[in-house]
Amino acid sequence: MNITQIKLNIRNILLKIIYVGAGALIALSLITIIMATIIIAPVRDLMRVAEALGSGDLSKKANVKSADELGQLGTTLNNTIDRLQGLVQTEADRDKMQHQVMDLLSIVSGAAKATDGQGRSDRRRTGFRGRRIQPHDQRSYRAGLPGEQRCP
Repeated sequence: MNITQIKLNIRNILLKIIYVGAGALIALSLITIIMATIIIAPVRDLMRVAEALGSGDLSKKANVKSADELGQLGTTLNNTIDRLQGLVQTEADRDKMQHQVMDLLSIVSGAAKATDGQGRSDRRRTGFRGRRIQPHDQRSYRAGLPGEQRCP
C-alpha cells in the first residue's frame, strides 16, 4: 500500500465519522426537542392557569394527566380555584345585597325621622302605641285616655 491509498482510506474513514457524528447530533437534537416539549407542556398549562388566576379569572382549570409532582400541583391548583369560586360572590349577588341594604337604610332613615332624636315618637303625629291620632282625638289625648286620671 502506498501513501496515497492510505491517505484516501483515512479520508473516507474521517468522512464516515463526520457523517455519523452529524447524524447522531441531529437525532439527539430532535429527541431533546421532543422530550422538552413533552416535559414543558404541563408546566406551560400550569403557568397559563396561574396567570389567569392572578388576573382574577376563576374559569380556567389545569389539565391534569399524570400523578407525578406536576399532576399533584395541577390538582392542588384546581382545588384552590374551586374553593375561591365558592368564596367569591358573583356581581349579581353583590348588587342584590347592595339594593337590600339601601332599602333597609331608607326604612331606618324614615323611622329616624319619625322620632325626636331620643327614641321617642313625635306625639303630635302618633299616639302611645304608634297609632295615628286624628285631630278630634288630640284634646282627649292631652287630657288623658278615657278612664285614666292624669297626674298633676
